[in-house]
Amino acid sequence: MQAITIQPSNERTLKLIKDLEELELLKIISTPNSTSSKKKKSLSNILSGSISKKEADDLNAQVKKMRSEWERNI
Repeated sequence: MQAITIQPSNERTLKLIKDLEELELLKIISTPNSTSSKKKKSLSNILSGSISKKEADDLNAQVKKMRSEWERNI
């Protein structure tokens, strides 16, 4: 059978297509260029540059201070 590409216009359409698959009238095939298979950006890339260098240094200093205050009974 011939494969075709479709783009549902809304969630209702997508549900109808999934219902057709459940009735075994069609088969959904994932493709490499589909949105669900695209690489997601890492959190570090998304947040990069969200705070200034000075703010980051201040936060690091506070974390180091808090860690040094912990009691270590290992």
